[in-house]
Amino acid sequence: MVYILKIKYMGMSETFPYILMIYIKIILLFYLKAIIAYAVNET
Repeated sequence: MVYILKIKYMGMSETFPYILMIYIKIILLFYLKAIIAYAVNET
């Protein structure tokens, strides 16, 4: 998914993909926290 986004936004300025990567990393961190919290509650 990230690879597709990189190709899609390759023609744009260098700063935009960088911001996009930070945004994706933040979302992934929230997903990981949610999954960990769910796993802890299940046990």
